[in-house]
Amino acid sequence: MPPSSHTAPEPTLHPAVRRRRRTRAATWAGLLVLVLLAHLALLGWLPARPGPAPVAAVPPAAVRSVLLLPPPARPARAALSEPAAPAAVPAPLVRRVALRPQRVETPRALVPAPAPAPPFMPSPAAAETERVVAAAPAEAAPPPPVAEAAVQVPVYATRMPPSATLQYELRRGLLSGNGELRWRKVAAGYELDLSGSVLGVSVIGWSSRGAFDSAGIAPLRYVDQRRGKSAVAANFQRELGRVSFSGPPVTYALLPGTQDRLSWMLQLPAIIEADPAHWRAGTRLELYVVGAHGEADLWSFVVRGTEPVDVPAGRLEAALLLQREPQRPYDTRVDVWLDPARHHLPARARLTSMPSGDALELSLRSYHAE
Repeated sequence: MPPSSHTAPEPTLHPAVRRRRRTRAATWAGLLVLVLLAHLALLGWLPARPGPAPVAAVPPAAVRSVLLLPPPARPARAALSEPAAPAAVPAPLVRRVALRPQRVETPRALVPAPAPAPPFMPSPAAAETERVVAAAPAEAAPPPPVAEAAVQVPVYATRMPPSATLQYELRRGLLSGNGELRWRKVAAGYELDLSGSVLGVSVIGWSSRGAFDSAGIAPLRYVDQRRGKSAVAANFQRELGRVSFSGPPVTYALLPGTQDRLSWMLQLPAIIEADPAHWRAGTRLELYVVGAHGEADLWSFVVRGTEPVDVPAGRLEAALLLQREPQRPYDTRVDVWLDPARHHLPARARLTSMPSGDALELSLRSYHAE
C-alpha cells in the first residue's frame, strides 16, 4: 500500500518533562550569553562602565598642616601677666609670653629707704633696692667685722738683741733634724726667719717682717709655710688698726704689743733683757699672739725660775724657764729656756700641740752674733 501524505501527530509529553527541557534550554542559553559577553570584554568590544567622578587631590602642604600641627592649647589666664591672647596667636608667641613674664620696674621715688644695719654689715633693704632699681650704683663690699679683743694686754719696756743666727737641733716626735733662727735688724725694721728640716725634708718655714714701736717688735706680715700645704699669712694693718688673714675672712683689732707665732721668740727675750731683776720666779708675763690661720690668743707666761739645762752647745747652769699652759682644747703648751749669756735668746724651746701631745723641740747648737 502506498504511504499516506498525512503526518502522524507528535506524542503528548508529560508537563514535568516539558519544564525540565525548558529549564535546561534556559540554562544553556544563559551560559552561552555569559561566554559571549566574556569574549567581547576580553576583546575590548564592550563599552567602559561609568564610575564615580575622581576626587580632587589635596595639596600635600594642606594635608600635613591638618594632620601634624594640631591647634596649640590656650594658656591659662592666671599664668600670664597680661590679658589672654586670642586663639589665632601663633604657638611660639604664646610660649614666649608664658615663660618670660613682664618685669615690673619700681620707680626710684617709690623705693623705701634702707633699714638701719649693724656696723660693717650690708643692709638687706639696700641690697634689695640695688637689685630692683637697675640705675642705682652698686655699693662696694664692706670689710669683715672686727672682733674686738676682750682682754687688757700690758705694754712692757724692751731691749732688742743684736742681729744673730742660732743653729738648733730639731726634734719632732722620734725624728731629728736641723733648725735655724735668723734675726736681722735692718734699716726698715727687722727680718726674722725660722727654718727646719728632718731627713732633708722641710718641716718648718716661718717668717716675720715688721718694724719697731714703743711696745717693741711691731710685726707687719707673718707667713707660715708647712710641708705639703700652701703658705698662709697674717697681715698687721697698722694704719687701720686691725689684723687680717690670707685664708679665713676674720679680722681682729690690732692691740699694742701684738705678736705673731714667731716674733714672740724675740719679743720675750727683749722684755726680760730690759729688766732681768724684775722677772723672778712666780711673776707673770702676757703677750697677745696671732697665728696665720685666723687664731688670736693671750699667751700668759709664768716665770718658773732658773735651772740647769743641757743643750748641744753646752751645759747652761742658770737658764730662765718660762711656761705657758694651754687655755682651751687644741691649744699649744710652751716651755722655753732663755740664756742670760746670749741676751736671753732661746737656748731651748718646746711647743706641744694639745691634746695630741705632738711636740716640736729646738735645742741650741751654736750662736753667731753679727
